[in-house]
Amino acid sequence: MESKTSHKARIKFSLKSKEFEISGNEEFVNEQIENFKSIIQGSLENLVVQENVGIQRKKTVLLPPTEDIEVIDYVEEKKHSSASSGLSFENVIVIDGETVKVIADVPGNTTAKKMMNVILLYMWGKMQLEVLEVSFKELRDMCVDYGEVDKPNFSKHMNKQKKLFLISGSGQSQSAKLIRPGIKEAENLIKQLNGE
Repeated sequence: MESKTSHKARIKFSLKSKEFEISGNEEFVNEQIENFKSIIQGSLENLVVQENVGIQRKKTVLLPPTEDIEVIDYVEEKKHSSASSGLSFENVIVIDGETVKVIADVPGNTTAKKMMNVILLYMWGKMQLEVLEVSFKELRDMCVDYGEVDKPNFSKHMNKQKKLFLISGSGQSQSAKLIRPGIKEAENLIKQLNGE
């Protein structure tokens, strides 16, 4: 007696950066799709398909709910705005695609203070792009480009600011994440630079 062959199957979703994956034989995956169909279709109505995963997005199409769900990966459409804070930042930071640039003259009576203010603004801009953690190397390079950096003492200055940043890693692999007091400090700085 010949046994019924089954093919491996997989369906994967990325809903607000949380992944949901079902894998197994084709029959099992199809059963699970049926079980979750209404949830999946409801969740996908506001999402877009990224045609070339890992490559700059060339074209996005809205995904209508369908009877057969065969798409392998979804990416939520990003909104590049500060809707969460309602803060106007256009005179202080430029966000162009995935690039953040500080354009305002930052206050501070020392190089270290100016450098910290530039970093606060830069990281706040990155946060608008949903990039929460930034390497010390990227921050140092950005400060060099801006013209306010204390290279020999960069790590020392960053590690002194633990009330503003969550520092992780060690040595060359250190990175920083803006925490709530740092976010408030950056927003106050943006307001100050906008004359609010």
